[in-house]
Amino acid sequence: GVTIPLAEREINSANRVIDGMARMQDEDPAEHYLTEAGDVRMNGIQAISWARIRDIDSDFGRTSRQRVLADKIIGEFAQKNLLSQGNFTVQDLGQLETNVDRANMIRIGYNSLGVIGTREEYSVPAEGMYYTNFDNWNMIYDPSLQIPALHDFIWNDG
Repeated sequence: GVTIPLAEREINSANRVIDGMARMQDEDPAEHYLTEAGDVRMNGIQAISWARIRDIDSDFGRTSRQRVLADKIIGEFAQKNLLSQGNFTVQDLGQLETNVDRANMIRIGYNSLGVIGTREEYSVPAEGMYYTNFDNWNMIYDPSLQIPALHDFIWNDG
C-alpha cells in the first residue's frame, strides 16, 4: 500500500471508480470504499482508482494524481532494503508488459536508485501553449511555442 493525501471532494469519485475496478477483480467494492479525507493508506485498487478520477477537475488534475501515485510507489520502494527490492523486482516484473528484457529492466532499476526523489515535471501541452477545440474537447498545442520550451526543459539550452 501507499499513503495518499485524499481530499474530501475526491472520496465519492474515487469510490465510483473503486466500484468498477473491484468488480473487475471479482472483489466486493464495499471492502475498498474510502470514507475519510486526509493521509490515507490505500491498497492497490484504492490507489489506482484515486489516480483515475476524471469527473472532479481537469485532465491536468488526473495526471497530477497519477504522478503523485508514481512518486509514492517509488518512495515506498526506495525505503526497502536491497534484498526486498530485488525480491519485489523478480516477483513482480511478470505483471508488466514491456519490450525491455528482464536483465535490462533490473539494470535500469538499479542505476536509477541514486536519482529517486529528483524528478522534475513538464506538462505537454503547457499553460498558454494550447487552445481547446470545444467541438471535440481536444487540446491543440502550438508547436512553435511548445517544442522550443520542451527542448529547453530537457536540455536546458534556452
